[in-house]
Amino acid sequence: MRLGNSTPLLEGETIMSWVSRLARDEADADPFRFLNLLEINRKDILETTETGLERLERLTGLPRPVIERGAYLKISERFYQYRGQQFHAEFAGRERISFCPACLLDDASPESHSRGRRVGRMNWVFAPVRTCPIHRIPLTLRMAGTYAERFMDMALVAPDDESLRELMSAATERDVSDLQSYVENRLDGRQGPSWLDGQQIDLATRATEMLGACLLFGSHVDLPGLTEDQWDAAGAVGFAYTSRGEAGIHDALDEMVRRFSTENIKGGQQAIFGRLYQWLQFNKSAKPRGPIRDVVRGYILDNMAVEPGTRLFGEKVTIRHRHSVASLSKQAGVHPKTLNRALVLTGLMPDGDPDRVNGLLSVEAVSVEKLAERVRRSVSVKQMPKWLNCNRLQAEMLIRHSLVYRIGSSDSHEGRGRGSRGLSGPAPRKRNSGQLSKSGNEIRCRCLPHSASTCHRNRQGDPRRRPCPSRTPPGRASVRFCFRRSR
Repeated sequence: MRLGNSTPLLEGETIMSWVSRLARDEADADPFRFLNLLEINRKDILETTETGLERLERLTGLPRPVIERGAYLKISERFYQYRGQQFHAEFAGRERISFCPACLLDDASPESHSRGRRVGRMNWVFAPVRTCPIHRIPLTLRMAGTYAERFMDMALVAPDDESLRELMSAATERDVSDLQSYVENRLDGRQGPSWLDGQQIDLATRATEMLGACLLFGSHVDLPGLTEDQWDAAGAVGFAYTSRGEAGIHDALDEMVRRFSTENIKGGQQAIFGRLYQWLQFNKSAKPRGPIRDVVRGYILDNMAVEPGTRLFGEKVTIRHRHSVASLSKQAGVHPKTLNRALVLTGLMPDGDPDRVNGLLSVEAVSVEKLAERVRRSVSVKQMPKWLNCNRLQAEMLIRHSLVYRIGSSDSHEGRGRGSRGLSGPAPRKRNSGQLSKSGNEIRCRCLPHSASTCHRNRQGDPRRRPCPSRTPPGRASVRFCFRRSR
């Protein structure tokens, strides 16, 4: 007669729970003494080694695949597999003792499948499983006090029935989180959201919980201080985003940026994304983080200014993707307020305020670098009297009557440069034009001469050209002529 004929391995039961029931049903002994009688090392059962599996298969006659459904198997150091799903040790730690008091009380009934013996469930060992799907109460969790408790014999590690009743009555009913449902379904072989299914189950779970924790409790939440109930709530929040893949994660990151913008504080990516950023950036253990690393990295590079050469999540940034006003100002040598006003008025930064620099906004690098060069080569309104041989009021009238154009105005357009600082063309009527700016606004003059030594002071249509009698400096036009041209 083989062992286990009268005490079969139940669906969803752990090997350790099964061996404990076998010991009491077959030999009326505790599991450790029973293993000694069978000459099986308890470590072979606890860690489900090849030796332990072969010994159980030979003694019980159960097929290996059936026995393996009651344990997760070691692939390498701190790396395991269960029902085709691979994960790291933190996903299913043997240091945790977890159980549902209501389920153990149900096991005590003589009519139960275990005939009155307590049964340890396989799903209880996985970290994201925190709620009993049958009784809808939180699982009782504590850390193992001794090595023997890691065997998780529910007759020894769980309290007596009276204490279990007290735990059950004190428990608050709650629904199973969507993340836990996803984990249990995936372990059962069912498909879920494609982005989550495309990675290891523990990486998908951890990314979901980290994102949810930052959204639910703030970017700089005290992660070690979170309770199991809070982690359960975080997983539920995070799953609403990660289940939608990259688009959902982008929405979560947008929400974190929005919240940061309302707090009226300064800072970069670490200040905005807090623990999520630190978890991805400062990975001293070199543990894989999964696809969320590339999703968050891509979001940062596509929406924020990052200096080339920066190591972002373990990978160096080789080219600049975007500029902030500050980074563009530093590179171009133009005052940030001037650049900010130019970016807003030209429509390159439509969400900006022309009178206030917003450090959270950024723009595509190539286009704004061209604009910054135009601004750098332009002339401010304050310098117009010097360049156009006029006074301040005349300069303001030139602007008001659209004889010179600002950067960002509807009439302003970029032309071919002539090499002079602040002078490029063509302007309307194919005359050479000047560029002048106030706080980043380009200004173009219609009536600068084609030649550096002559100017058109004749009436329109007069083909004659003669030297400028007012001795206008080369490349400049007099204000009197500007107004004459306007008439």
